[in-house]
Amino acid sequence: MVTVVSGVVEAWRLGAQDYFTTTGTNFYTDMARLSASLGLAVTHKSAVAFASLVPRKDHEVVIMAPTAGKDFFEMVYFVLRAFADDLHKYCFSMGLAYPALDGLEALIPAYARIITRGVVTDVRADMSSLELFAATNVNIDPFEVTELVRKSAKMRRKVF
Repeated sequence: MVTVVSGVVEAWRLGAQDYFTTTGTNFYTDMARLSASLGLAVTHKSAVAFASLVPRKDHEVVIMAPTAGKDFFEMVYFVLRAFADDLHKYCFSMGLAYPALDGLEALIPAYARIITRGVVTDVRADMSSLELFAATNVNIDPFEVTELVRKSAKMRRKVF
């Protein structure tokens, strides 16, 4: 039987269910731990941000937290400020997913995927939404992206 997945969030959720069935551990927790063990993670209270090991585009950062609360959104802010202030990348695409409200679905954390885009003054788009979800073109070192987010969070933590 063929399973049709209706989107990226659902694909991650189904993948996490399969991962748990196979390994007995939480996919999202393991992904964050792997990133941390490689030096690719930045934590802020209950939230973690890490440069994706399988990015869709340059500078992809994944942010996760148990809930879409203050810690999560502060980390989103740190990443966006790193992109704008430190990388001078003012265009970005972001996808967000939140845990199910009814609790009936497999547990997923709140997570965001943020990707930088092209030059803001360019009349052409550097990519389309189709490219974000159907192909990959990455030329950025994830360790450099992580260091930028780490510096941004350290510098801006004083605000919160």
